[in-house]
Amino acid sequence: MEISATDWAAAIRLTLRLATVTTLFLLLIGTPLAWWLADGLLLFSFLVLFILLLVNRRLQRIRA
Repeated sequence: MEISATDWAAAIRLTLRLATVTTLFLLLIGTPLAWWLADGLLLFSFLVLFILLLVNRRLQRIRA
């Protein structure tokens, strides 16, 4: 079974599109969230940070 050049090109385009969308999404959501959490002036920022840490810990357990 051989993969044609067209299939390779489609796979590369899909990979680049997914990487671009993911990067833009993380920049648009992650940067303001990080700024807000680093500022730490709001009471709810500790709650959001706690929830993010819990989610991260659960994901690490699932991957292990």
